[in-house]
Amino acid sequence: MSLFNKKVNLQNTTFLLMFGVFISKVFGFIREIIFSYFYGTSAISDAYLFSLTFSTIIIGFIGIGFNTGFIPMYNKIKKMKVKKEQITLQIIFLLFFA
Repeated sequence: MSLFNKKVNLQNTTFLLMFGVFISKVFGFIREIIFSYFYGTSAISDAYLFSLTFSTIIIGFIGIGFNTGFIPMYNKIKKMKVKKEQITLQIIFLLFFA
């Protein structure tokens, strides 16, 4: 694959990801409008929004831990020319028991 094809592929992937995020934000905005129409400002809406925020924070912490822990370890072990099964076991051990 030439460098030009890789660049075009990266651009297509970037625009596709941007489009997906944009559509997700639009649907989220529509969801919020519908939710506020039916529930307004009440304890039910506060509980719903708190549960969404809390779960987003938890998922964010897991994602940050994955990006800062798993991926660098995976790349480091992968450069050592080790079998895939050993890589997976080593990373799981390091992440959960170290």
